[in-house]
Amino acid sequence: MKKVITILGDSLSMARSENGIKMKNLYPFLLSNILGTEFYIVNKAKRANNIVRQAHFQNIYDDILTTESDYFVVQLGIVDCAPRIFSERQRKILNILRPKLLSEHIIKIKSKYRFFFTKNFPKTYVPREIFLRNYKHIVETILVDT
Repeated sequence: MKKVITILGDSLSMARSENGIKMKNLYPFLLSNILGTEFYIVNKAKRANNIVRQAHFQNIYDDILTTESDYFVVQLGIVDCAPRIFSERQRKILNILRPKLLSEHIIKIKSKYRFFFTKNFPKTYVPREIFLRNYKHIVETILVDT
């Protein structure tokens, strides 16, 4: 009987044609090739996923409780906790700002001084405490309910 491995992740576990990143170059595909026919990989990664979204009841139910997996890979945190020069709200504003040249100019200036901004005005999409609380919830659900 095949062992099931479920991957909970964000777009880093997914093909992205706009960047030329193909499925055959991603770790879920490579892992499947390495492990062979004894294992079945279920990739539950979602675009724009983060630890808060993954810990939501509906995603816990759909991605953990109903999969009957033997193993889980939780690939979340890089996007959540990486130092950012813009908050999610600021990024959304820049995306709708017109003229587009203005938003591109703002991004160019802040990117040039990325180290200064991330050191003096630290931003992440998910604060560390919230990340840890939700990660713990996901792991406890995996350990207790599967």
